[in-house]
Amino acid sequence: MKERIDIILVERRLVESRTKAQWLITNGFVTVAGKKIQKPGKKVENSLTIELEKEFPYVGKGGLKLEAALKEFSLMVEGKICMDVGASVGGFTDCLLQHGAKKVYAIDKAIDMLHPSLRCEKNKGKVIPMLGIDARNSINIQEKIDLATIDITYASLKIILPQVKPVVKESGDIIALIKPSFEAELIKVKQNSQFFEILLDLISWSSENDLYPVNLIKSPSLGKEDSKEFLIHFKLEETDLVIDIKNLI
Repeated sequence: MKERIDIILVERRLVESRTKAQWLITNGFVTVAGKKIQKPGKKVENSLTIELEKEFPYVGKGGLKLEAALKEFSLMVEGKICMDVGASVGGFTDCLLQHGAKKVYAIDKAIDMLHPSLRCEKNKGKVIPMLGIDARNSINIQEKIDLATIDITYASLKIILPQVKPVVKESGDIIALIKPSFEAELIKVKQNSQFFEILLDLISWSSENDLYPVNLIKSPSLGKEDSKEFLIHFKLEETDLVIDIKNLI
């Protein structure tokens, strides 16, 4: 019987989710009976041999988004004390560790989503789970952070950033994932003009609140319901850099 290749990968427990399966397939890391398949919707015989040339690199797809940001923003993570706000499964946390972070505070309101591999003995002392904490209210960490990352839902960055800023070093960095619908009070954002207004408003607000944007990129993968997302890099020290929003949308 024929079935979608992305579904087969999950059913055989070769990957944890269809999202991961689709990334591996699209990027050419899956072979079926020795033949490379690059369309996740391709139907193949369920009985055929399937091999993965590579495992999904992070515990969550967020790791790919952060990896792209670190590269584009030319940020080094090696030896830094980091904070992942809205850790969820831990894609950002995993990415930070794999790029050499000394320590990552993983903060999330949920208490049971952080991937077991990030809680294991190997990562004891490297990953500090701070679960059951709502970052919209306050963040209590006893040391200053070199790099903070933010990936939150159901809240605007205008609510989260004022809680993050006090625990970041003056010379530190903040990378935030912008989800336009949550900046627009859950209105579904589709038009380029809407994206432009949301990004412009956030940049204007941040500058007024002593958070200085130095770079902005489109996320390499879409969010829920195939929505566009963006990654922004803030510094706490003033800069004269100007971001060209129009060329990103």
